[in-house]
Amino acid sequence: MNRLVSLALCLMSAATAVHAGGNEKMRWQSEARNAHIVRDNWGIAHVYGKSDADAVFGSLYAQAEDDFARIERNYLIGLGCLAQSEGEAAVYDDLRQRLFVGPEHLKHLYRDTSNNTVYADADGTIAYFHGNFIPKRNSGFDFTHPVDGSNPATEWQGAHALADTITLRNPANGWIQNTNNWPFSAAGSDSPKREAYPVYMWNKGENPRGVHAVEVLKDLQNVTLDGLIAAAYDGHLTAFDVLLPPLLKAYDALGREDPLVSSLREPIETLRRWDRRTSADSAHFTDQADLYSAGRFRDVLFVPEDVSAHAERSYHPGEPEPPPPAR
Repeated sequence: MNRLVSLALCLMSAATAVHAGGNEKMRWQSEARNAHIVRDNWGIAHVYGKSDADAVFGSLYAQAEDDFARIERNYLIGLGCLAQSEGEAAVYDDLRQRLFVGPEHLKHLYRDTSNNTVYADADGTIAYFHGNFIPKRNSGFDFTHPVDGSNPATEWQGAHALADTITLRNPANGWIQNTNNWPFSAAGSDSPKREAYPVYMWNKGENPRGVHAVEVLKDLQNVTLDGLIAAAYDGHLTAFDVLLPPLLKAYDALGREDPLVSSLREPIETLRRWDRRTSADSAHFTDQADLYSAGRFRDVLFVPEDVSAHAERSYHPGEPEPPPPAR
């Protein structure tokens, strides 16, 4: 538990403007009391705070509870200290990291480097944040491949200011989506514009889930929560809009005497007739997805009353977990 608190403090120190001095332990205990975490019966954390900063602190703490190993590893990578945890095999990764900037300066600069953050609050503000720590780079080089380290143009140039990074706040369309894809479809036509940012600020293209999300959301008007949940279960599998046409074309180009023509005829014709949707009554969908397509989903809890009704634990960051009930 103490490790979780320590990590949360490290992460928050880069995002808050708290003056040094005073009793640090008491100060952070006071901060923790302002954040409230409720775990529902699926283990999902619902975080409340007196301010946005309190909610962020609680969210970071809950993330550390759920995924401490990954966060700690990312932190060690950022500091160039991974070998202290993973041994000799990580020495060269640490050396490469420390070539950019000294360890003490890294500690000062370290921020959560996760990408693709979507934000929403009770006041109706929505935002998209593509990356926290982005080094400035010379756009004349392709940094997805090795570059000449002896060229001064490839040297460390500092980090971009937040205002330079790919962000989006309260788009006119009223919605934001992200599926771990690129940021240029986060709000449909109201998304950040690709040409406004250097190419090194993003490295992944669109994915089928992003295409589907925009397809589902772009025409929604005056939707209720139930309507949004229903729309999210739309069964169109957009990946197959790209994958199937070349497959069918390749089959159709086979010579009549090719043995693949007869051996693949039935599955190919099944795919040709398929509407590329999944549903409980789809004749072309595999039985491996029966439970999913039959609608056996977890209950989605949004409003505080529902969360309270399904709460399994309610606590402030740093509070010890109660012991299991005696049998």
